[in-house]
Amino acid sequence: MTLGAVPALGAHPRHQGGVDGVHFSVWAPDAQGVDVCLFKPGAPAENRRVALQPAGDGIWASFVPGLAAGQLYGLRASGPWLPEAGHRFNAAHLLLDPWALAVVGNTERLALQTGHARADPLHPTQPWHEHQPEPADNAAHMPRCVVVDARAELAAGLAIAPRPAVASDRVVIYEAHVKALTRLHPEVPEHQRGTYAALARPAMVQHLQRLGITTVCLLPVHQHISERHLIERALSNHWGYNTLNAFAPEPAYAAATGGKDASSAEDAAAVRAEFRQMVDALHRAGIEVVQTLEKLGLPFTGADATFYAVNREKLKIACQLWAVRTPASVFVYDEAGIGLAARNLRYPMLVKHYNGYGSIGLTADSRVTDEAALYHQARLMLNAYGGALIEEFIEGRE
Repeated sequence: MTLGAVPALGAHPRHQGGVDGVHFSVWAPDAQGVDVCLFKPGAPAENRRVALQPAGDGIWASFVPGLAAGQLYGLRASGPWLPEAGHRFNAAHLLLDPWALAVVGNTERLALQTGHARADPLHPTQPWHEHQPEPADNAAHMPRCVVVDARAELAAGLAIAPRPAVASDRVVIYEAHVKALTRLHPEVPEHQRGTYAALARPAMVQHLQRLGITTVCLLPVHQHISERHLIERALSNHWGYNTLNAFAPEPAYAAATGGKDASSAEDAAAVRAEFRQMVDALHRAGIEVVQTLEKLGLPFTGADATFYAVNREKLKIACQLWAVRTPASVFVYDEAGIGLAARNLRYPMLVKHYNGYGSIGLTADSRVTDEAALYHQARLMLNAYGGALIEEFIEGRE
């Protein structure tokens, strides 16, 4: 997507065939069907479903006449149920559009929403290979996406004062958390403390200028949710590294909503306006604003996991294409694959989950030095997860 262009994916108002409406577009190459569910404000269930049509390259799209900006919607996708391969299609469960420009509704316990059935959402115990689709409809417990006029948003963004030109040899960066920076500031009105509006207050702007700050680097300000283990302890994610919506500002940092989730399209618009006003005020004071994006941690909120979680096999291919060194390896899904690894790789080897990260399935015995151990460990992985990645072992941290 080029700077200043309306994104191709998502939901966008459009004039087509002589009528106004909204064009929906979703990338879900492994789906067998994708529906857009349309909601009225406050309704627990959709009042209409529209089947999107295959548009090529894994995209499902349709133009729906008569809709406009402010329309609430969600997605449902049908397809294979193969958790071990990252496929958890469940048409009974409402999904969020990963390209939505706004989300409204309560997200406090959203991390407990899963596509699989579980007896206790706070204390799941089943291994992945035992997961089965949850048959109950969850629409009443899900937030809604909002159709936003991206052209109007881009025009509003162009009205912001231009970013100051700061010479690279005089950059002084102040990394800050929007809420923590002003939460207890005595010169900020109490109802604005911990918000975007607070950062735009004269007291804060003058403080940054006195320090000689040229650049404010904001810790994650995109909309995020709290993880299950925090919900269990009645805590919340302070830092924001658990993204729900990469295209909308976090409403908890907005004075416009009183630090709560947006409950309407108007609320969401007010959050965006407050964010723009903050950037405008800092720019006018000669201070540029940047965002930190490390550990974006995008969750599986879309119709297809591939969009967010590129599997190891594809990463290996990417490494080869870009000449990035990576251990020699074989992806194994049967006995023949184990034999291929035994014939072509050098010992010692490491037998790993074929797509998992961290320490999934790893034990002290995962490092093997002979054929018998290789076959034993690979068979354990095949039986437990349906596949294995066998790599030549390299000393040191991965």
